[in-house]
Parts: sequence; structure tokens; C-alpha cells
Amino acid sequence: MTFDKFTIKAQEAVQEAVNIAQRNGQQTIEPVHLLSGILEKATDVTNYIFQKLGMNGQQIAMLLRQEMQHLPRVQGGGQPY
Repeated sequence: MTFDKFTIKAQEAVQEAVNIAQRNGQQTIEPVHLLSGILEKATDVTNYIFQKLGMNGQQIAMLLRQEMQHLPRVQGGGQPY
């Protein structure tokens, strides 16, 4: 993957997904991490989309956090992949 070809917002969202996984002690970057990263870094866009769909962005973020709690955790060093 050529990270530098992503838009700045996309790069920030991916980096946030990595940070979220690391904070949760999870070694793999899963779709829930990426969606959480997008929600945190592109709030204006996601809020607009959720509003058009009649959805609550805060509730979705809460559900994503709950899903992350079910993912395996690791202890020790290592980079997420």
C-alpha cells in the first residue's frame, strides 16, 4: 500500500486506527479500528452522512468500542499489522 498517495484525511484516519488498536492492546488493525479512526478524524463528513441516514454517530462509536472489547489482546511489544 502506498500510504503517501492517500489524502491527508485518509492518512490521519489510518494512523488513528493504528493508535486505537495500540491503545486497546490489539495487534491487528480490523475494520472496527478503521471505522473508529474515520469517525474521529472526519467528524464533519461522518456526521453529515449519519444525519442523512437518520443514524446517531455517537451510538455507532459506542457500538464500535463494544466490538473492539471482543477482539483479542496481546501483551508486550510489537507493531500492529
